[in-house]
Amino acid sequence: MKPLRLRASRRTPEYYIARVRSLPFFSLFSDSELARLEPFLHLREIEPDEILFKDQAPGYALYFLVDGQIIGSGSGQAEQTMFTSGHLIGEAAFLNPELTRDITLVAKKKSVLYAMFRYDLDHLETLDPKVCAKVYKELARYLSLRWHPEAS
Repeated sequence: MKPLRLRASRRTPEYYIARVRSLPFFSLFSDSELARLEPFLHLREIEPDEILFKDQAPGYALYFLVDGQIIGSGSGQAEQTMFTSGHLIGEAAFLNPELTRDITLVAKKKSVLYAMFRYDLDHLETLDPKVCAKVYKELARYLSLRWHPEAS
């Protein structure tokens, strides 16, 4: 996936749609659905060595990595995990409030993400149940593919 460059015009609806459309998670969403999701996706830029979240932290947010590299390491983990553009991050602890993060994530280089907070998804469920259901459906599909990569 070719990285998208940040420009001054990044606040335009067209720019937002292009950025979000670049994420595999949103590939089945229409432009109209992506536009309705915009208030619930929060742009976040993190600098190298900045911590996205720490091991054992609550999973208040789900992250969509648009551009960059983020490295994760957790307690008892021999190898580091690398997340690159297009990855979905933090879905397990986000979906289950009883879980905490099992990894600390740190930006290896400047990274651009969209965050969706749990309260955003709850609010979306009230305002636009169809789009909310599609988010849940895509989360289920993503988790299924992660657990069964041969199905992709």
